[in-house]
Amino acid sequence: MDRRLISPSFLLQNSLRTYQNDLAVGCGALRPIDDDTFEIKRMYARRQSKGIGKSILAALEKGALTLKYRRILLEIGLQNQSAINFYFRIGYIICENYGKYIELRCRS
Repeated sequence: MDRRLISPSFLLQNSLRTYQNDLAVGCGALRPIDDDTFEIKRMYARRQSKGIGKSILAALEKGALTLKYRRILLEIGLQNQSAINFYFRIGYIICENYGKYIELRCRS
């Protein structure tokens, strides 16, 4: 399977949106990278919605396990320290840049 071509039905089946009182408060999606690895894409939760980010991440991780993926990657811009701290608290670690991010360098 060419991993660069992702069917719209895959994206619809492997993405989620969360609402509170008809207001969208969070979202996220899975994107396959290879047979064992997926990337979390478009992960977002409103700051005022306590626990939503953790719930969305747990649902995405569970979906990945159901699809038999064993590794999770995600990219966060260095300027987004609150997101970096969120993933650290949950147990994520920093890895080497991957995919289209390989050529990016850290700015000082």
